[in-house]
Amino acid sequence: MEGIINEGMNVDQREETQTPTLIREEVTEVINVDEGGPFAEAEKDKKEEELDVLRRTFLDNMTLDLEPDFELNAEVIRAGVLVSFFEGNGVSRTRLKEILEQIWKLKDHWRFKTLKLGVWGIFFDKEEDCVTVLDHRPWLINGKLLIVHEWPEHGSWNMVDLTKAVFWVEATGLPTPYLNRINTPTIAAKAGDYKGCDTVDQKVIVRRGFLKSRWKSLRNTSFHRDSFLTFTEKFCIRSTPYAYPPEGDAIPAFGPWIKAESAVISCFNTRNQLAFFRDNTRGNTTPTAHAPSKGTTLHDKGKG
Repeated sequence: MEGIINEGMNVDQREETQTPTLIREEVTEVINVDEGGPFAEAEKDKKEEELDVLRRTFLDNMTLDLEPDFELNAEVIRAGVLVSFFEGNGVSRTRLKEILEQIWKLKDHWRFKTLKLGVWGIFFDKEEDCVTVLDHRPWLINGKLLIVHEWPEHGSWNMVDLTKAVFWVEATGLPTPYLNRINTPTIAAKAGDYKGCDTVDQKVIVRRGFLKSRWKSLRNTSFHRDSFLTFTEKFCIRSTPYAYPPEGDAIPAFGPWIKAESAVISCFNTRNQLAFFRDNTRGNTTPTAHAPSKGTTLHDKGKG
């Protein structure tokens, strides 16, 4: 009897000692699953981004970007421009200089001079570099509009209105007979302060299918909110203008299609036009000589 009782007691003890071991293994497996999940990876990436921001902030605070003083004489300002961010929102002077050195492909050197908080003067060693920068306006720096203005002839830079910017604008959709440079000032004057047009050959204008002109600011007061190339406020009290197609609901009149390089060419058709043309080309690798069947629509591939 004693032997039987002892054996039973031993079995119970073994079971009691084995049970905690199984529980510990299960807990360990759960912890491993949590550590390797997508939430842990996202948290790790977030911490790395925060460290990167702290590192850049530390370098900006500890770096001394000093600028030499030089006189603004007639020779210097002849190849100079005024720059300022739209509504004063942009990057620091140091960061702006670094970005411009990367995106401006100029032939010679240029100098920076702080005129007042948020307003700088940029002076080029060669006048042709100054012309290049002015001709390629507008400049977007980190999504912010950088206003680049000619240096005033009277020399008083503090009297220049830096609340307006110059844009190159394309007028598309005109019938071929009206694609003439003579019509450019008439069309451009309806929307803004006409500054000039490109001087390409008439054959090039017809082939590309649009007129190109420069405007200073925009006269149409409905160009706001989504029509801005940059918009800094999350909420806007101004109303959004809408377009009303022949069929369907009203849609916002302005969006990514106001940018000339956008693949969306119309607010009435927001499908990616380049993707459509690419898919259409892949599906028709062999040219056919027969006429399209009834119901088939021919799509214009665009010009220019």
